[in-house]
Amino acid sequence: MPRLHWFVTSLSIIIVGSVAGCATTDTNHYKPALVSQEQCCNRLSDANAKQACLADIPRTQDETSNINQETFQCVEKHFSCDPATGRATWDSAQQQLDCLNDLESTQQARNETPAAAK
Repeated sequence: MPRLHWFVTSLSIIIVGSVAGCATTDTNHYKPALVSQEQCCNRLSDANAKQACLADIPRTQDETSNINQETFQCVEKHFSCDPATGRATWDSAQQQLDCLNDLESTQQARNETPAAAK
């Protein structure tokens, strides 16, 4: 599960940093997604674990960009808290990843990224 969490977090950061997108709504998905993740972390009783959990939440300076709204819509829609870890459940993380992979902007980024040299 840590590997999947790392991958979802990394993919979120890559997408958040991208310059493309096609969100079709004026709803702000960033704030509710962030609040859900923060609330999950804040349920942890260990202060160090809580701080580490909060530090791992992907954040952006441009929450209104289409690409960020599109990305965080996946998080908002599919995030489910694992109270033992303060992070997404395995199923939730997988649903977020599937959603991110289905985004048009992710497909465009894949098509624009050159293949690794062998």
